[in-house]
Amino acid sequence: MVTGLAGSIDSELVRQIAALRPSAPLLVDQTEPPQHDIRLMMARECPYIECHTVVADISNMVRMEDLIGSLRPDYVFHTAAYKHVPMMEDGVKAMATAAKSLNYTTTRLFCLMRIT
Repeated sequence: MVTGLAGSIDSELVRQIAALRPSAPLLVDQTEPPQHDIRLMMARECPYIECHTVVADISNMVRMEDLIGSLRPDYVFHTAAYKHVPMMEDGVKAMATAAKSLNYTTTRLFCLMRIT
């Protein structure tokens, strides 16, 4: 699972993960355009990987706990590059809080990256 797809860091992260040939990456963002762009890139560069996208706001803890709990991703990656917009930190905190539900799943890694 990769959350937040609007930035160049996130799309590069998806590219690097794709190089590892994941079975079915799950891409989560609160808006559809970044997901569409990533899906087009994946279809062009990695047509052998079936990507799944979910429109969800990571600050909605109930929604994220539901996604993580039902889909049980092996890995969860979130980048936070909002160094000049402190209010966006609330979304990052919500994702970290939602990640607590990973204790009850088979998820192997939660990676929260803050880019400053």
